[in-house]
Amino acid sequence: MLWEKLSELQERVRVITVNILVRPFTIVNRSVSVLRTDGIAGYVRFIRKKIYTKWLRYPSSLLIEVSSKCNLNCSICQAVKASKYRKNSLLLFDDYKKIIDDVSFFCFQINLSFCGEPLLNKDIERMIVYAANKKIDVVISTNGELLSPECAQAILKTPLSRIIISLDAVNETTYKKIRGSGNYDAIVNNIGNLINKRKKLHLKSPVVELQMVCTKANEGQIDEFVLLADQMGADVASIKTLYIDPHGGESYKKNLIENFLPKEGISRYDVDDYKNIKLKEGGPCPSLNMAVITCDGDVVMCCFDIYGKFNFGNAIRESFKEIWKDGKYKSFRENVMKNRKLDLCKTCIYSDCPSIKVELNTNHGRQVGKSEIR
Repeated sequence: MLWEKLSELQERVRVITVNILVRPFTIVNRSVSVLRTDGIAGYVRFIRKKIYTKWLRYPSSLLIEVSSKCNLNCSICQAVKASKYRKNSLLLFDDYKKIIDDVSFFCFQINLSFCGEPLLNKDIERMIVYAANKKIDVVISTNGELLSPECAQAILKTPLSRIIISLDAVNETTYKKIRGSGNYDAIVNNIGNLINKRKKLHLKSPVVELQMVCTKANEGQIDEFVLLADQMGADVASIKTLYIDPHGGESYKKNLIENFLPKEGISRYDVDDYKNIKLKEGGPCPSLNMAVITCDGDVVMCCFDIYGKFNFGNAIRESFKEIWKDGKYKSFRENVMKNRKLDLCKTCIYSDCPSIKVELNTNHGRQVGKSEIR
């Protein structure tokens, strides 16, 4: 009992220290940086966004689905089925512009990914540019197979902030076990080509992050994966925990628990003798200050609501500001999501098991070929 009270007191002291001593200096440093790079107008914009997100509680980031279609059909993923639940599989550029115009006064960052492969949308470069011109950082998450030399060249002409590429393996055999489809060698070459072109053009962005979902097939390759990312010249290597989607049937769940879920190491779940999964520890909902918009424009509960079961309005036909502040949506966030009352919440990410991110110090000028990194 005494130890628990001491631990609680220590945590309170830590929080107070961060809020009083660390955070103000961080905000000041960021403000000075914005003032230097963007001038008075940029500084005013930055402060306005801070007011909207910190005090008025608007979301600082959004997921905007520009494609619900995917070019792969991975065995561990249910999101590939999302297109069946959309009227449109691609977000139209004019509809996208309307959404960006609505959110630009408060939004710091958008990720143009949700259920599908964003590079399937032929307007992806225009979308990146349009949001960046509104002073919004843009991120995309991709499987990398469509990141051809031509696509990479076009992407590098945009002000994309970060590109997250799901590689998941250090060799083709492991990749096939996890994905079931896709061309590993082509993806590795695409990544190398993107990084080498970025260096030749003397660009600092986009930040290139290579991602691995930890499974039984690759849990022994984490160190090799980080080394691979470093050798390729990536900026970040990240390791995510496996997500078992409750939208999947019993056979899907059984397959992932028996063949993919790590028994030890990096996992968000415990499994009982009856093959039931439970979060190791359920922390606060990570989606309370983030909005998710499908390619139909529907504002849904979170990034795990892949079929859009919980729909709070349409950002194409309505004002996003009115949707976010609507009493029904606000009550849902504060009472249902915050307290994790839904089945979706019982298998989702939790606060004490974030993805592991390794910042890499690399020589981006080095040419990397397939034979060198295999």
